[in-house]
Amino acid sequence: MIINTAPHSESAALAAIRATDLILISSRTNILDLRAIADTIELVNLAKKKQP
Repeated sequence: MIINTAPHSESAALAAIRATDLILISSRTNILDLRAIADTIELVNLAKKKQP
């Protein structure tokens, strides 16, 4: 299954992260998109912490 969430949709992204076993973070090669990867990684870590 592939889930693509919109930027700045943290609640949808957290739900998608919790529902998956594997996460691939894709990005364009411009500086703003590359910097956004850090935000996505923070969401992944947050979702892992809240898992039972």
